[in-house]
Amino acid sequence: MMEWKEAFGVLARRLADAVVVTGIGGQTQCFFASQPTSPTMYLAGPMGLAPSVGLGMALALPHRRVVVLEGDGAMAMALGCLTTIANRQPTNYLLVVVDNGTYESGGRNPTLNAGRTDFCALARAAGFPFTLQAKDAAALTQALDRALADPGPGLLWVPIAPQGSLPGTSPFPYEVRYEFKARLKALEPDRALP
Repeated sequence: MMEWKEAFGVLARRLADAVVVTGIGGQTQCFFASQPTSPTMYLAGPMGLAPSVGLGMALALPHRRVVVLEGDGAMAMALGCLTTIANRQPTNYLLVVVDNGTYESGGRNPTLNAGRTDFCALARAAGFPFTLQAKDAAALTQALDRALADPGPGLLWVPIAPQGSLPGTSPFPYEVRYEFKARLKALEPDRALP
């Protein structure tokens, strides 16, 4: 099973041209620690909101790939968003569920669904055109290549080992806004941004 550094390192390298939204806690801290160059909206709360924020971005930026990084505990809280995403069918949307079986930020307690929930099956039942699973770095690289090329919405389920401790800190919210806007502007210099 992959460690967080390996999984998030692959994600940071492969998502350089995507708009990325990270869920709270572990996803934000691990992706931030991996030093991505992509325009990234690091969420500070509430739990389970990242897939819906990503849907809004995918609808607003239909020409740009939008990738959401969400944890298994938060995803279990927000399963209803899968049907909304499937209903809207944004072809530029990829949801990556990073599954370590714990609420890492909340004391490392096991999630209620740890080891028992097949997120790919849930997404297929909701109406996602494709789902993938990656258990090691090579499989994650291949899955991302396919997922970024195929029309979505898609879901990529990435089981990782529990971390034991989270890396460093998260960016400050005011920094997130300015950094996200600057990186998106660099990718799309002719686009007016608020």
